[in-house]
Amino acid sequence: MENIDNQNNLKELSTKIVSLHKAIEHAEYERSALNSTIKEYKEDLKTAIRELEQMKEPNLFNQENKEE
Repeated sequence: MENIDNQNNLKELSTKIVSLHKAIEHAEYERSALNSTIKEYKEDLKTAIRELEQMKEPNLFNQENKEE
């Protein structure tokens, strides 16, 4: 009887280990995907900020003609 209980416990623990391992792999994959997305968003933000700063700089194309 004790041998059967040990086998059942071993089976339950093995199933739990496999399940946890798969969950960790899935979480690591999602973290990697999120990190890539965050990196892309940061690059897009930097580009948008640079474009905004360039639009604020005076140049011949965005100045109003005040002599008229």
